[in-house]
Parts: sequence; structure tokens; C-alpha cells
Amino acid sequence: MRHYAEAWSFVRRKGLTHYYLYPLAIALGLQLFSLYYIHAGVESGLNLLLQWLGLEKPVAQGSGWELIKSWLLQGTQFLLALAVKIYLFFTMARINRYLTLMLVSPVLAFLSERCDTLLTGRQFDFSLPRLLREMLRGVLITLRNAVAELFLLLVCVVLSFVFPPLGLVLTPLMFFISAYYMGFSMMDYICERHGLGLRASVQYVRRRWYIAVGNGMVFSLLFLIPVVGAVLAPVLGTVAACLSCLPDFGREAVKPAA
Repeated sequence: MRHYAEAWSFVRRKGLTHYYLYPLAIALGLQLFSLYYIHAGVESGLNLLLQWLGLEKPVAQGSGWELIKSWLLQGTQFLLALAVKIYLFFTMARINRYLTLMLVSPVLAFLSERCDTLLTGRQFDFSLPRLLREMLRGVLITLRNAVAELFLLLVCVVLSFVFPPLGLVLTPLMFFISAYYMGFSMMDYICERHGLGLRASVQYVRRRWYIAVGNGMVFSLLFLIPVVGAVLAPVLGTVAACLSCLPDFGREAVKPAA
């Protein structure tokens, strides 16, 4: 949280606020796409699922027992639809989060490099091959983290269904897993720029897991705010990662001046 507060001040003082415009455009585009296409798809999918399960809306008629069965079926249909919509809401929130990171990764790589220069004085000459490499790596890391996170979350969900009391432990664990992979994505820009390969980057983030989790927790909480969170979280998360990790990559790394 402290590094996010510093990042907010740093972005404002150093004239980096224009970096908010790029995730803003992407967030608006994803929101419009979701509202226009995904809602209709979810409703159609729910109707097909209910038909397949034989839970179409019953007609309340006949004897008292028939009325009771009708009410029970309607209640089951409502609860099932609600559960599916809640699951899809959180799934789409995660997918949108990763889509935003993939689409904005070239901008975040530039931002991370700019923060490095402002904080340490290091200069990075422009190189098209390096830029393309950073863009590709940013997308690949995001995809890797998305697959790993969704797999682990699926395991947690299945275990919760098999043994419901585990849900008390697995629910907060799922949040920490998600936070870790979000923080990983923010930290990898620094690792790549300072010559760490993918394996070395994974090892570094594992050693500094508490930084990844702390960064990702604030990132995830910010992202819950519609549109605004998708604008603030990537920029502040990238700058916060620089503030917390750059001291590991050279003696000349410094904190921003007050």
C-alpha cells in the first residue's frame, strides 16, 4: 500500500499522468465489448444450460403438489442462474484484467523504463528488437500467469466442492494466488530489462513473493472499481513495482525525492 501511495505522488510529480490515457482507452473498449456481446452470450448460455438440465421455467398449474414442485423448480432455476452469473462475473473480471495487461504491456514497458531512468539515472537507448522482445515477453508472461492462476483457482474450487469446510481456508488463498500473479506481471518488466531470463525472473519473484503479493493485492482491489480501476491499477502497479524492486538491481537505485 505504501508503494502505491508513493507511486501516485511520483506519477503526478514527474509528469507521467498521460500514461493513464492508454489503459483508459483499452478499458472503455473492453467494457463496451462486454456490455454489447458478452451479456447476450451469457443469457443464451444460461437458457441452454437450464434446458439441458431440464429446468425450464415451469408452468404453475394443477394440484397443490404440482404448485410446490413448480415453486421448487423456479427456486432451483433462480439459484443456479445466480451462481452461474456470479462465477462468470468473477471469471470475466479476471479475463478482462489479463486482457488489459496484455494490450497495455508495451506502454507499461515504456513506463517502467522511464521510472528506472528517473529513479536511478540509468539511460536506455532505444532498440526496436529489444522493444519487440519486451512486448512479446510481456504478452507471454501474462498468458503464463493467467493459465497458472486459473488452474490453481479451479483446483481450489473443486476441493471446496469436495470438502466444503476447506472453503474457509481456500477462499482467502485464492485471493492471495491471484495477487501473486498480478504482482509477478508488474515486476517482470524490471527483471527483463535488467537481463533476467524467464526462469531467473520466476526465481526472483519467488524469493520476493511478499512484494508480488502486496503489489497484486492493491492491484486487484483497485481493479474492482469499474473502468477507473482498470485505468489506475496498471500504471500505479508498474510504478510501485519499480519503487520496491529497483534497489535489488544496482547500488545506484534510489527512492524518489520528496
